[in-house]
Amino acid sequence: MRRVRAKRIKKPKHRTVTRAYRFALYILPERSQQLFKQLLACGELRNLLALERQRDREAQRLVKEAGGAAQYLTKGDQYRRISELVRTDKRFSDIHSQVLQNVADRIDAGIKRWLEARAEGRTRVRPPGQIDLKRYRSFTYTQYGSSAHLRRGVLHLSKLGDFRVHDYRKMRGLPKTVTVAFKQGRWWAIITCEIQAKDASRSLEEVSQLPDTGIDPGLTALATTAQGVVHDPPKALKESLSKLRAASRTMSRKFEARKLAFELENARRKALKEAPIATIREVEYSKRLKAQIRVVAKLHTKVERVRDHHHKRIARQIERTHRRVAVEEHSVQFMLANRRTARAASDRAIASFKGHLRSALGEARYEPVPSSRPGIGGNSQTCLCGASVPKTLAERVHHCQACGLTAPRDQVSANIVMGVAFGHTHLQPGTGQVFVRRGGVQTDGALPSRECESASETSVKRQAFTSSGRLHNTARAKASAEVKTPAHRRRKPSLSGATKQSAPDRA
Repeated sequence: MRRVRAKRIKKPKHRTVTRAYRFALYILPERSQQLFKQLLACGELRNLLALERQRDREAQRLVKEAGGAAQYLTKGDQYRRISELVRTDKRFSDIHSQVLQNVADRIDAGIKRWLEARAEGRTRVRPPGQIDLKRYRSFTYTQYGSSAHLRRGVLHLSKLGDFRVHDYRKMRGLPKTVTVAFKQGRWWAIITCEIQAKDASRSLEEVSQLPDTGIDPGLTALATTAQGVVHDPPKALKESLSKLRAASRTMSRKFEARKLAFELENARRKALKEAPIATIREVEYSKRLKAQIRVVAKLHTKVERVRDHHHKRIARQIERTHRRVAVEEHSVQFMLANRRTARAASDRAIASFKGHLRSALGEARYEPVPSSRPGIGGNSQTCLCGASVPKTLAERVHHCQACGLTAPRDQVSANIVMGVAFGHTHLQPGTGQVFVRRGGVQTDGALPSRECESASETSVKRQAFTSSGRLHNTARAKASAEVKTPAHRRRKPSLSGATKQSAPDRA
């Protein structure tokens, strides 16, 4: 009797998100050269495919001008071109087909981004062109499985062999791709996994007892919440700037010596009527120059890792303590274009922090809000009540003449985005003065809570100013009334102080 197959029951398809896991490779120098050789071949293939696309566009433009129908190269055409190269060139025949096809995929994705930007009127986006081979730093196996997989700390790559991996964490979801990248002076394996969105982060039902908040990211502090908690992690670039400058100057001198050696060698060859060296790239780096490049690279790597660590830690802290988070979305390109704020913007890396925060919260709990309200104005130049409060970047305190609200400008902006997103705010217009001290909120003279105090990253040293506003030297000097805070003025004089003051009277 023939068996009848049961009818398939369709299950709801859940939305998935992608998570990337990066593991360091333990690799010997000879195996590293093997990876570099494949990376160089992929870079050459990438330039070849980009050049063919460029020539095809020029040819089809002439066809269109002649009144014909243009037929541009497609990804399938370049797949067939790769098959021809594999049959004729030994460099490409030793590389897995998935890796070669992924090079064509990257070119096709760049073409699509260029066409989309062109349709939207954005002129700064360019189609893929020729690049320096040292900028091509990764290759990808597009199907996780027989060609590339990670098992028991060993990464298997087809046509390359096995590599030991420091798999210090467990991957969640279904592995999809494996990318081998050279970054920060070493090789990394990046495995992307697909996981259901409902399992990637906590749902709104699981955190229903937590409060909502708004966040204003900035340069003075990385993030300020609507409750007044200030997250101000250390500025890794600023702290390492002196070492970076010294190391970069040393490296620059060695590059200048290399350039001088190139010119002297060409002058010597010209005197002997020999063929000169075509470009300086043909001059090999000295051992000292290579060592100094590694020194500078390690300093930059430390800056990046310190910044990334604090971004992830703060994002997880916000995720644990809040239900929904409204974040002010403003472009950071104008900060990078301004020479006065470019270094601070690079040190803060606001876009990177927002990416970590969105990944930790999930799409359901992360609410982006524009930086201005229609018909009212920018969030930093208006009040909760809707009145206009113009301020310069140097003015950090918001004071509204209409409702009387006085508070830090970042906290007011965070409350504005919170009100736009959720319909309620932590501050209310016309509630008087609100001050932020050491990462916490202090209202009407009340001390900040312990939760707010613990959110502070660095202590702020009080500077002594004269009545004219100029900073004066306070070394070996007695504190005067004008440089004391109200808390110091209210403090009773000590017994020793009273004795010293009464000594002249007794005399």
